Amino acid sequence: MLIADADRTELCVLGWLLRERGYAVTTVGDPRLLVDAPEQIGDADLVVLDLRERELLRRIKMHERWRNVPVLVTTPSASAEAAAAALRDGAADCVAKPLRVPELLARVEAQLRLARELRVARSALRDREVELQRAREDVASTQELVDIVHEVAGELSTTSIYRIIARRVARALDISRCSVVLASAGDAVGTVAVAY
Repeated sequence: MLIADADRTELCVLGWLLRERGYAVTTVGDPRLLVDAPEQIGDADLVVLDLRERELLRRIKMHERWRNVPVLVTTPSASAEAAAAALRDGAADCVAKPLRVPELLARVEAQLRLARELRVARSALRDREVELQRAREDVASTQELVDIVHEVAGELSTTSIYRIIARRVARALDISRCSVVLASAGDAVGTVAVAY
């Protein structure tokens, strides 16, 4: 988890609180670093951001590194308008200050749970995309074979095709005799097309 807050005291208290609950926490005293120097910051499953600048939140959510990472904002205003604005700007959730610890912990856990589920869904989607690509390649290969068979079959007589089928089935099944018999469903008698 990454906590970004320009207020050193709040940063230390929030970091300590979440570490005490067993979370791995990185703290950043200058939230602008998330956009200006993200390489200095480790990866995170959740960003807890003190929201003093709405523009910063927009910039964070547009940044490739943080686009899919949920951002839980803490805001000094308890107004519904402030929360709605934060959510419109890309926040996953919003908590008003002063922070109520049980509420904060519940929201953190909810966001982490959603992030895990989203990661699993994205991984499953990537696996399905790989399978779909393989299936498309198989269809393309099969279509090429069908095209070849159609081209060859177009130049052969029906009897020649039946003769090839009988010979190939006999060889594949390792039998000495094979016949192609034509009959419709329910017919008591069929017609021998070819015998091998």
